[in-house]
Amino acid sequence: MEAKTTLHTCAICGNITAKDTCDICRDTHRDRSIICVVQNAKDVIAMEKTQEFHGLYHVLNGVISTFKGILPEDINIDSLVARVDDSVQEVMSQQTQQLKGKQRLYTLVNGWKAKIALSVV
Repeated sequence: MEAKTTLHTCAICGNITAKDTCDICRDTHRDRSIICVVQNAKDVIAMEKTQEFHGLYHVLNGVISTFKGILPEDINIDSLVARVDDSVQEVMSQQTQQLKGKQRLYTLVNGWKAKIALSVV
């Protein structure tokens, strides 16, 4: 029960943490030019187990689904848009391989002023 009272979402990326900012966001050795967008905190754990990705994450805590009534404002997208600045060179989406997911992420990226690459893993 203690975990439920001490864990909350990271103020930067939305990952699960016991502190205001998660260990990944605080790690100065991470590549801050790449952000991998994932659906939930379990995806962060899975990616970290590979020990191949050394960038930052952004946890959406959901998936846009107009059919289910889940709109962009219902998930953690606004803070992702706020995070992307000139230092970010690439945004990766791990959340979906489906065309709709790619189109949604492209629409978000296209709205950013920074020129960044978009990839789907």
